Amino acid sequence: MSTGFARLLLRPGQFPRDVLLQHPSLPLFSRSRTHIHTSRRSHGPAAGAGAGHTPAATAAAFHASEYPLEKLRNVGIIAHIDAGKTTTTERILFLAGETGHVGDVDSGDTVMDFLPQERERGITIQSAAISLDWHDIRINLIDTPGHVDFTMEVERAVRVLDGAVVVLDAVAGVQAQTETVWRQASKYKVPALAFINKMDREGADFKHAVASLRKRLGAPAVAIQMPLGAGKEFAGVIDLLTMEQVLWEPGNNSSSSSSSNLTGKRPAVTLVRRSLADADNKSDLQTAAAAARAALLEAVAEVDESFMETYLEAIENDKAGLDSIPLPLLLSALRRACVAGQLLPTLCGASLKGRGVEPLLDSVVAFLPSPIDRPLPLAHLSKLHTGGTHNTHKGKNLEINPRDPNLCAYAFKVTHDRQRGLVVFLRLYSGTLYAKENIQNSTRDIRERPLQLLEVRADDLSPVDKVGAGHTIAVVGLKNTYTGDTLVAYKGPLHSATLDGIAIPAPVFALAVEPVSSAKQRALEEALVVLQREDPSLGVDQDEESGQLMLRGVGELHLEIICDKLRRQYGVEVETGQAYVAYREGILGGEERVGSGGGKGLEMVTTMYDRQVGGRRLFAELQLQLEPLLSSSSSAIATAHLETPDSAAAAGGGSAAPLILFSAEAVGALNAEEKASLIGGLEDACQRGPLAGYPVAGFNVRVMGVTKDGDTTPGALRACSVAALAASMKAARAVVLEPVMKVEVYAPEASFGSVLSDLTVARRGTVRDVDGRGRGDEKDTTVTAGKHVIHADVPLVSLLGYATALRSITQGEGGFSMEFSHYAPSTTSHRAGGGGDIGTGGR
Repeated sequence: MSTGFARLLLRPGQFPRDVLLQHPSLPLFSRSRTHIHTSRRSHGPAAGAGAGHTPAATAAAFHASEYPLEKLRNVGIIAHIDAGKTTTTERILFLAGETGHVGDVDSGDTVMDFLPQERERGITIQSAAISLDWHDIRINLIDTPGHVDFTMEVERAVRVLDGAVVVLDAVAGVQAQTETVWRQASKYKVPALAFINKMDREGADFKHAVASLRKRLGAPAVAIQMPLGAGKEFAGVIDLLTMEQVLWEPGNNSSSSSSSNLTGKRPAVTLVRRSLADADNKSDLQTAAAAARAALLEAVAEVDESFMETYLEAIENDKAGLDSIPLPLLLSALRRACVAGQLLPTLCGASLKGRGVEPLLDSVVAFLPSPIDRPLPLAHLSKLHTGGTHNTHKGKNLEINPRDPNLCAYAFKVTHDRQRGLVVFLRLYSGTLYAKENIQNSTRDIRERPLQLLEVRADDLSPVDKVGAGHTIAVVGLKNTYTGDTLVAYKGPLHSATLDGIAIPAPVFALAVEPVSSAKQRALEEALVVLQREDPSLGVDQDEESGQLMLRGVGELHLEIICDKLRRQYGVEVETGQAYVAYREGILGGEERVGSGGGKGLEMVTTMYDRQVGGRRLFAELQLQLEPLLSSSSSAIATAHLETPDSAAAAGGGSAAPLILFSAEAVGALNAEEKASLIGGLEDACQRGPLAGYPVAGFNVRVMGVTKDGDTTPGALRACSVAALAASMKAARAVVLEPVMKVEVYAPEASFGSVLSDLTVARRGTVRDVDGRGRGDEKDTTVTAGKHVIHADVPLVSLLGYATALRSITQGEGGFSMEFSHYAPSTTSHRAGGGGDIGTGGR
């Protein structure tokens, strides 16, 4: 039997065909449909060849470049670490016929986690893509990391998605990184489904998980399933759309298309659907399911005006009531609400046991948008062109229509392949890309020539001749293309069109590295150039004082993986120094502060530079005013353009340096050479603050006035600018800022007090919440499988080595997760020029 809505709606006798044809907007109701896709067309490893392929995977209904836009789904799996993303993805691949077995994270035989570092650690480090067919719909799937150190991978994957599946642990609910990935998806307005995984775990609580989606994320979560049991008793769900039981029973019925044929580690299960009337406790189940379905229908009616009419008519129907609402109308309304981001359809299951994934796949097809359902992306034009079917807007912006024949593609990822060299991953928004046909990198205004197009299947790349709009593709031969670049047709109306770039998270860790052998110095530098191109969140520079080569990244694990790649992929053994934290210098100033939009800042400071150099007098006088970006108190500073990747991009392409602004009076007093010299001096001064030599952040610099005489030179203005910034910062009470992380710590009852004391006393943490209390509208407690949850803000330097310390305090039962929160004044000592306490010298 087929699984999902297609089977339900096309089952003989359930709905007349003419009823289905009245609702062609639903992807499963295609008029040209002639067969129902089966979730397993053949069973067992013998069905495939090579890397687990089966005939179902290779004999697709369409060639990859020929799928109609409405039959495409570009979907990403996003979640907190250990929520079960990769396990869910591996189950999806098995059910879709892409693999002959279900990959296991613990065994290290997954398709999607193919890097040695991933298989050794049991975590996803880089996003991996694969394509599969389900109900004649082509799903381009991206599995993303859940660890905070690899949030850049999530950012660039979400940037090109049309839909997402948010996976949650049924015990923990929303966790720290869940909030981060949800913000990323919300920033790009990506419609989503939620999948409450691990319903078979002890302590699983579906209602709590759904509530956490609403309270912590503000997501409009609405359950479309009701679990049948939890923990060891979890047997299946009630489908609130069809009001049927969906069960996964032990055993493998080879005639069933929804059976999961597993051998060895996990028993096979078979999906079956049964009427609620067949349930043992049918009265209680029917009552609970009817209440849950009524809540679902009400939620849909509240956001969909056309469905509201049907809903009100059904309420007035004395006989049938809400049961009179046709299923196709409900599905259509739910899809519209999901695509518009007004509802978050929520399902549940246990991916490891093979339960719940088929309905999830059906929901991806039924509710998530195709490329033509998404708002048209805007491209920015440096030159105005006419022609094509794109709509031009004021400000020289252009809507990219996926049906337009003119090519427009976006480079969202770059990797290095040993045999092929640089491989660039593109998302095509319009037109068709052909191999060996010249295209234009409009971001860098340079011609490129793709030598080979490769369809992606995790680490397996298959050549194709062309690819159309809506798809993602890997390209070999693009020598000058980087992450965030736009590629267009070499000639045509989009020649100068560029899409928005990707926000890059600010580095908060630094690590000194050097090759074990000096003969490998050049190889190290060349390898780091490639790694930087692969990973824009990796920074590489040389410390001015020590001369050491410094790696800068998002976290300890991030830099550890970089060093491991240097050894494995490039054969360069490196020695590493102490891990450093990326400090900044900022100001406290007075209470009167304004935002970055301009206006009155702190008190203006006048600095005079009057020197005799080589018998010649040099003179300049500057009046500077520092403009804090956000109001702050003496206990904390929020540096807006470092707080989140979003604001970083808004404040100057992700740079932490302040903006240099000029008053009209100052502009009139300077010629072009003098202004350039002054800006250069201020920018250099911003790289080394007056207290400890850290880069400055948290304010903009406005030049209010310039006084010159006959001895004023560009060099004098540059020297004066350095002294002026130092004087202005000291007048505004300069402070050293340290990165503060938002931390969730899971501690068992026996060691809860010790963990709490360690956080607040030894690690200078500020507890925001314990066990869910203090969240305003969230009054219930959150205890994860017998573990209390502590929410705290902790300085990053205090978290160095915390994983080991926490394991020691809790006898291996505790755990924690963290994400960057903000910068705050440091309470530890810092010497001028860097250094300070152990592990605090990173700039």
